[in-house]
Amino acid sequence: MKQNKYPPKIDAELDLHGMTSWEATSALEIFLEKSRAAGHHRVRIITGKGLHSEGEPVLRAQAQEILQAEELSFVRAKIQEGGTGALIVTL
Repeated sequence: MKQNKYPPKIDAELDLHGMTSWEATSALEIFLEKSRAAGHHRVRIITGKGLHSEGEPVLRAQAQEILQAEELSFVRAKIQEGGTGALIVTL
């Protein structure tokens, strides 16, 4: 079976840039709930690379912890999907 060279469609996207840790947690939980309710299968979470963070970047690690706790499958996005500043989540 030949694999499709085009990535599957992204159904929805959440950008966490500029949010505090608390805001990002709340936004991500609401986004996941609404995405599931809408029947979405593949979503993108934009965490950024943390280049403008004071100290260590936290949003990517925090998002990954939430996704793991929810037992969701995710990978770092390919370059054309956002690269290391984004996660692709399968719901």
